[in-house]
Amino acid sequence: MKNTNASTAYGPVEFIVHLTIKKALKESVQRAQATFAEAASSFPGHIQSKTKEVSCDHEGMTSFIAIHSFDSSNHLVRWLESDKRRVLMQNFNSAFAGCFEVNYPQHPDGFSAWIPASRRDMDLEKVVPKWKMNAIVLVVLYPLTLILPDLVRQILPHSSKPTVQLITATAAVSLLGFWLVPLVSRWMTAWLYANRFVPQAIGGTCLAMFLYGIWQLAYLMKI
Repeated sequence: MKNTNASTAYGPVEFIVHLTIKKALKESVQRAQATFAEAASSFPGHIQSKTKEVSCDHEGMTSFIAIHSFDSSNHLVRWLESDKRRVLMQNFNSAFAGCFEVNYPQHPDGFSAWIPASRRDMDLEKVVPKWKMNAIVLVVLYPLTLILPDLVRQILPHSSKPTVQLITATAAVSLLGFWLVPLVSRWMTAWLYANRFVPQAIGGTCLAMFLYGIWQLAYLMKI
């Protein structure tokens, strides 16, 4: 999405929908998306709506992205919150309930905002699962929780416990968001975007072993 701030009136902006559907329903769903495009075209500020098929690793399924472009976020929001789109969404859900999965790649939520954006922008058809993002954060956060409190106490030996905790939390969040999570995410890119069981199992096992190693070290050193 070129401009993700809904309060900004400038554009152009794009709303991107990633659909994964059963192959047998491909033509029906694409016709339904054409209806969305036709409806969107009647709203002020509409630039274009297009659909692009993308790769899909799930057997018996196919994926594509639908992109709606508007000249400003205000006009885009007007379309997204319109009664016409709401009715179309209700009809779509009724017709294809249980036969599709939908994601909105341009709306990172939770820790996904810390995953390098360039990769998300290049591979719109791939979205990092939340459990993988949480795993990356856990692997980076756990060592910090062991190291930072003692480090703060050494630097500020007369600080109260709430002060130490505040400084620790501030330092941890800063290190996570600006450096460590993006860095580790780049190292683990193949695992983050993997869909097959074997590479996911290997990456998950490596992270679990790393956590166990840190725990064992902390236990032996009585940190």
